[in-house]
Amino acid sequence: MSFLNINGLSTHIDDLRIVMSLKTLDIFAVNETKLCSSTFDEWNNIKGCQVVRKDRKKAGGRVCFYVRNSISFKLRKDFVNNNLELILLEIKKPNSRSFLVVTWYRPPKSDKKTFLRV
Repeated sequence: MSFLNINGLSTHIDDLRIVMSLKTLDIFAVNETKLCSSTFDEWNNIKGCQVVRKDRKKAGGRVCFYVRNSISFKLRKDFVNNNLELILLEIKKPNSRSFLVVTWYRPPKSDKKTFLRV
């Protein structure tokens, strides 16, 4: 698993495709994707991966995960606060316990108290 604050996914998608083509990562978390709901997954698709996104209406921010198709996961909404840019996945691996992975982004001018109430 890896994480990157990419500051604009559409600008760097080809670089990320190269990294994921090496097949060494199963899960890649991306912050500051700057994607909005009008941006189609096909434009930011990576072969062999599913994308899970959390978009917002305002400029900046946003988060997503790229998860290999071979990885079984469930999007967990029971821990998520809709005021936060946060995605929580439960990963299910054969012959082992499930575990959680999370990515989240705090906009620089946001109220820090919001993050204490999660």
